Amino acid sequence: MAQGASRDFNPTLSEGVVQRALERDHAAGSAEYLAQFRVDIESFIAREVVETAVAPGRYELPPNNAANYVAFCDPSGGSNDSFTLAIAHGDKDGRGILDVIREQRPPFSPDAVVQEFTALLKRYGIMKVQGDRYGGDWPAERFRAHGMTYEQSERPKSQIYGELLPLLNSGRVELLDHARLVAQLCDLERHTSRGGKDSIDHTPGGHDDIANAVAGALLLAQDGRSLLWRRDALLVEPLPHRPDLIYAVLVIAAKTCQAGVAYFATSGFSRPGSPICLLDCELGPLSPSLLHGIFTRLTEFADACSARCGGLLFTTSSLADELERMGYQSQIIDRVVDDAMLAISAAIHVSAQRVRMCALTKSFPLTFLQGLAAVQDDDDPLRVAFLAGVAVALDTNRSIGRAPA
Repeated sequence: MAQGASRDFNPTLSEGVVQRALERDHAAGSAEYLAQFRVDIESFIAREVVETAVAPGRYELPPNNAANYVAFCDPSGGSNDSFTLAIAHGDKDGRGILDVIREQRPPFSPDAVVQEFTALLKRYGIMKVQGDRYGGDWPAERFRAHGMTYEQSERPKSQIYGELLPLLNSGRVELLDHARLVAQLCDLERHTSRGGKDSIDHTPGGHDDIANAVAGALLLAQDGRSLLWRRDALLVEPLPHRPDLIYAVLVIAAKTCQAGVAYFATSGFSRPGSPICLLDCELGPLSPSLLHGIFTRLTEFADACSARCGGLLFTTSSLADELERMGYQSQIIDRVVDDAMLAISAAIHVSAQRVRMCALTKSFPLTFLQGLAAVQDDDDPLRVAFLAGVAVALDTNRSIGRAPA
């Protein structure tokens, strides 16, 4: 058995791919590309990363009529944990800006805190707040009694923290100068199970009530200014000339059995770090004619672009087996599609202008790119095909490998 970094065994792997993975999540990137074994418990966020995100001397921001505010709270019954609230907004550059932190430490009356928080939320023009699943229906009932809608977050706490990390690492959030927030973020631990699954929480005996509310609010602010759906984020270009590879990603929706296909061109093998181009998309029922059409279009795109090699199809293992029985070859990308950070990764690439869109698709509705929800909970096959296609070429480098000669 040999142990070594990915680039030791595959020199064609771009150094930029490795560096971006380390920037998003150093522990996970080290395990993936540097052959460093994961430990059961490790610190989640480096203190210097948190402190860099803090705006010194900024303790709270007043309401601004031009901002679109969102809020997240971590409710408590008033005996043990704090009841916390955070308000944030997204700025014109796509950064999440933290505006307000409120913490009520126990003991307290939960209803009195809800009344106080509701008055504050209305000052910022907020009529809906999200929070965790604590306490069943009572938070929604108490907020409703004071004229506020309370929604339970679809993201579990570990996922909220997991999606916050790349935003902190990439400098896409600004925090208030709040000592307890900094302490709680730095106190978070990542626990890795034997199966490799991560969970993120405070240390034994510690607290993360403020951190949870802040992380939730900042993610909502990012959702509100989606990095993926804006048309100006995908720069329209003509067909690329002589790309290394033309490829397609095929994904099936579990509930509707609709097929989503996204076609791409990349020159990343000969020019590491080069952007990829989204050539076209299609959505429809899975059928033999659709499958035949995919391979026909791959050939047509390869000819039109004078690609250095023909087209490849990437799909999930269940579909690959079916395709093989029909005489079609494909590459499996289960690991890519199941990656909980896939949407965040694609958003970072789009915002960094590593993704282009061909003029052929400029009239295609791009609402399928909206939002940063976890991909495994998303039943939009076109959106997942797009996200996976970006990851295949620019992020994971695990599926394409080397371009055919």
